[in-house]
Amino acid sequence: MPLAQLSTELLLLIASHLSQLDLLNVSLASKYLHSATEPALYREFHPPCLQRRPLYLFIKALLKDPKRLQYVHSLQLPRWEIIDPPNEENRFEPDDVQKLAITEEKRLYHSMTLGWDPNKVPGQYLNSEDYELFTSAAAVAGFIRDVVPYEKGAVELKGVEKSYDVYGTTLYYWYYFSTADLETLPLDEKFCHLLRAGVDDAYMVLLLSLLTNLRRLTLTRVPRLDNALPWARALQRYFRFREFTAIPEPFYDKEYCPLSFWLDFLTLQNLELFTARGCASGWVQHDGVVIRSPCTRISDSLSISRLALENCVLEYSDLKLVLGACRDLKTFRYSMDRWREGTITSARIVELLAPFQMTLEELFLDNDSNAYLHWFDPTYEFKDQPFGSLAQFTHLERLWIPTNMCGWLPVAWEEYRNPAVTSTFAGFLPSSLKEFKIFDSHTYPVLTQPVLDCLLETASIELQELTTLEVISSHKLKDLNIIEEEGEIRRGSGNTFTYRIGWSHFNRFKLPRTTEETESYSYIEERYTCWDEDHYAMKTWEALQEPNILSEEEVEREEHKEVLAILADIEDAPTCNDEICELLEMEFDEVAMGLQYVQGA
Repeated sequence: MPLAQLSTELLLLIASHLSQLDLLNVSLASKYLHSATEPALYREFHPPCLQRRPLYLFIKALLKDPKRLQYVHSLQLPRWEIIDPPNEENRFEPDDVQKLAITEEKRLYHSMTLGWDPNKVPGQYLNSEDYELFTSAAAVAGFIRDVVPYEKGAVELKGVEKSYDVYGTTLYYWYYFSTADLETLPLDEKFCHLLRAGVDDAYMVLLLSLLTNLRRLTLTRVPRLDNALPWARALQRYFRFREFTAIPEPFYDKEYCPLSFWLDFLTLQNLELFTARGCASGWVQHDGVVIRSPCTRISDSLSISRLALENCVLEYSDLKLVLGACRDLKTFRYSMDRWREGTITSARIVELLAPFQMTLEELFLDNDSNAYLHWFDPTYEFKDQPFGSLAQFTHLERLWIPTNMCGWLPVAWEEYRNPAVTSTFAGFLPSSLKEFKIFDSHTYPVLTQPVLDCLLETASIELQELTTLEVISSHKLKDLNIIEEEGEIRRGSGNTFTYRIGWSHFNRFKLPRTTEETESYSYIEERYTCWDEDHYAMKTWEALQEPNILSEEEVEREEHKEVLAILADIEDAPTCNDEICELLEMEFDEVAMGLQYVQGA
């Protein structure tokens, strides 16, 4: 039966199982299919970059028909622009910019964009009509109470480009707010100034305040946020929100954002998954000094069942507060940054997990940065305390740990050198384990052949549910007389388990990523198009960002030709041709950039 003959309800059911790219192809086939599948078209908004103002376009499309706001369930937003006041660390302004600011008594702010960004044109601000539309929406959503008149938000933008090489260009944008000192302004006024100036930060919080039916938010390549607009007001009506992921910009990976900054998300009533990378217990400054920002506003009960904190440096009190508020934790993932001093011992981490002995199913830990740091700096004084048995976690199915955290293994150099010290895994691991991965300490080898023999014996006899065993060593296998191998062992009961003994450089081991992280880390390699690849030449974002290939007019002409060529092959081309032509007369970014929606006819 042709799709056009199916009911709207059935079409939406089918659309819920299609990817956004396939769904876009279907929706462009006819006006009926476009109208029927519109809720699903707005289900996800995952722009690969914010260089062509997709936030502005998306918000405007949503406000064109407010019922669309309830359709959006998932956002994945890459790095966005936040402006900062000048300080001693970011004195990059050329002389003419500084002189202009001093002469005209204007307050100077700056933002930095990594990567070539030809589409952010200095002086391209929000016009008065859109300004009124957006500020009215922000007021209705409860994010602001007072709107600054359009005329009062005068701002001059001047762009300065600093090119370090052909492939790595950094752009700095300088904002002169002639009527405002942003640090002293109330939130409402600051938001209005940034909104009119076209700063991404204002559009981010506006979008979040509008999407009260949002279920999932992934923030990739997060910049430093100490001067960002606060989130609290934007999230006050979130009742269906389930998953949150924040991954920092690699440039800022060592300049941590406090875990307390994300408390507005962490404490949402129905949140189930919280993933954050690069969190600390304060703002880490350029000189390494930490300005403490502890977690203090956590309710007694959180709905989080999956908690992932990777590459973090948290104080014991912060981790205790978060874990103490969780009710039924099923997955816990924690790793430390290898270049920061340790703050929590392995034993105390497991101690904090004691309330979840009957619920925890997955445990991924990497506290080996202590040993790693000591290897390069013998004066490093932090002494880790390994944990004892994990047998009390009777529902644990997946376990990834380093050897230095295991109290039943020779974790001290003297013990390792003493042949009288024996190692055993018997009685220390839960019988419920199905997957076990253990990797060797960076300081000295623990996984010697006798230890591996003991581990295989324990897996064969005591861990009857185990199906996968993986052992990773970063030390030279030939020095340990260890054979790198893979195999399968059949137990007496008839079931089998596979094992792998391998070698990996210390930087190769990483805790398993969540689905959200895997998607965000690979976004640069993905290809974006809203056309079937059999009909339309695929375009990568790398190609779109290459400068001086085609002018904007040439690009539009080529894209229009390709669209019309596709229409010629479609059975009901005369029907949908009007819709496509109207779309082509507007901004073509929704299609060319692969934005996950289509403007209504």
